[in-house]
Amino acid sequence: TPGDSDYEYNNNVVGTPSGKMNNDVIEVTYYYVLKSASYTVKYINVENNTEISGAKSGTAKCKTELRASDYVIPRITSGGILYEYINATPDKITVRSTGSNEIKLYYKPVKGKVIVHHYISGSTTQIANDEVKEGSVGSGYRTGWTVLGDKDYVHDRQTGAAANGTITEVTQEVIYYYKLGTGNYQVNYIDIESKKKIAEPEVKTGVTSKTEIEADKGTHFRERIASD
Repeated sequence: TPGDSDYEYNNNVVGTPSGKMNNDVIEVTYYYVLKSASYTVKYINVENNTEISGAKSGTAKCKTELRASDYVIPRITSGGILYEYINATPDKITVRSTGSNEIKLYYKPVKGKVIVHHYISGSTTQIANDEVKEGSVGSGYRTGWTVLGDKDYVHDRQTGAAANGTITEVTQEVIYYYKLGTGNYQVNYIDIESKKKIAEPEVKTGVTSKTEIEADKGTHFRERIASD
């Protein structure tokens, strides 16, 4: 048996392997061939060390050199997530009859982002800070209206990318617009001495928030009032 375990006897012998010794030189030759051994190439998510695609396996003659670069898939989509190749460990192996004969190709998820803007309607004036949502390409995202400190503004409309969707390699922008709401006001006419009403109140509805109303000016102001 040879010392190199990668070889095996192929049942081929030349000469007489057994017999009586004599004064002549007796030569016996045994022939060996390289064994075949299995190998495996695995595709691994570097973030959690789990397989993202089915391993490739096969057999090759011992002492065959296998290079990781021959098995690289630049990008792999698995479970709806897009991955891209980073590196391999090792970058090559020599097939042996013993050992794992394994190559691991490492991948990382491709990242994308969604920027959420909150603007005053009709402008790009921010009413709240932008939000940036980052994640793996192929994963989902969700956005929504923000809670404003200024309660005079109400929801207007949403434009740009879908409010809820899937992250892509291309940066997506979701825009929420806010507008001033409306309110009501009432003008009362009071006798300063008796504190009694001297005319019917005037009520104005649907007034845009933040509209300035001056009590002693405008269409509701009456310098004199005749009262029964």
